[in-house]
Amino acid sequence: MNCNRVICRNEVIIEGINVGQFETLRVSGNDRQLGDSAVITIPLYAIGVTNSGYAKPRLRYEFAPNLVKTLAEITVNCWYEGYDKLTVFHGFIEQIVEGFPMTIYARDMTFALKFGRIQKTWGDVTMSQIANDIIPIANEAFKKERENAGLSAPTMTLKYASSGPYVQATTSTFPFNNPVDFSPYDTVQRIMQLMVLYGGVTDNGELYVGALTKNSTLPAVQLDTRYNVFDTNLIREDSRFINYEVKVTGILKNGRRYTATGGMRNSRSVKQDSELDKKYAETIRSFSTLNTVEEIQAAADRQLLSLQGVRNKGRIVVPLYPKIEPLQSVQLNHTLFADLSGNYYVLEYELSCSDSGYFQTLTVTDKVFAI
Repeated sequence: MNCNRVICRNEVIIEGINVGQFETLRVSGNDRQLGDSAVITIPLYAIGVTNSGYAKPRLRYEFAPNLVKTLAEITVNCWYEGYDKLTVFHGFIEQIVEGFPMTIYARDMTFALKFGRIQKTWGDVTMSQIANDIIPIANEAFKKERENAGLSAPTMTLKYASSGPYVQATTSTFPFNNPVDFSPYDTVQRIMQLMVLYGGVTDNGELYVGALTKNSTLPAVQLDTRYNVFDTNLIREDSRFINYEVKVTGILKNGRRYTATGGMRNSRSVKQDSELDKKYAETIRSFSTLNTVEEIQAAADRQLLSLQGVRNKGRIVVPLYPKIEPLQSVQLNHTLFADLSGNYYVLEYELSCSDSGYFQTLTVTDKVFAI
């Protein structure tokens, strides 16, 4: 029997020091949550041991005191032997559970946004104004927290860019009455929820909000069940038998936020008294750059009509290469079922690494409405 076999390698780097290999790793992200998170187990039996003792021979590295701590910068690289290293996670330690092995919970660069408090209220504002107000607060507060924790090494600082391949959904003014004393992170997450936007942080620390893709210039990743797909769990769903609630949000010319419901003339004309009266099986939300009630309503109607056909959705499992992220497109060639071939949008992403191998699991759909 012929088979393919690869040797999986990895390394964990904390504050610039290689601490060895992980036992397991799980990196996850989706199109609704700001930022990616990681759970890492490392076979370290003690932390900060500098004197002789029974635990010392078990250490992969003799750490400086308290190297592994909350706020420490952490980078995880994975690769197949003979292939280039891939940085699969870069961020900061959020929480540590000491044990055998030790478990580290980490968050990507968005972790810096959790520090500092916003006392300003904006009213009518642009996304650029909000970002330029909150990012300096987060960067300064995060820097002080690291210094107080004894971590003085410089780290990447967050910034905001409204141009380039990171497509912004809107540059116009919109109403935003935020509660005071929110963290910068909660402020951005609230904008994403209210406006049905998407967001994250790029590899070089650029915060973006409103993009349906992290990089609009990237071509769709080519996947083929003959070569680089381990498993698929896709369903070809006949949506004629599903009642959708399509909601499209946009900013009107007067700066007000407006949400239209597909198939209804006025999104505020229908009220549901209880869950028993719920008329829809699945809610589909999106944002539109259109700026009149009529145009936004027409967009919602078109989306509803488009959904009332056939769509593919489910999961695709692929190897470590090529590296795929949420908010990215993949082109699948399914050699067994041609109807499942086509372009898919990655809604959720999970990288799972263990002694069983390194696998990317993508939750995908072929029905996404571009902003």
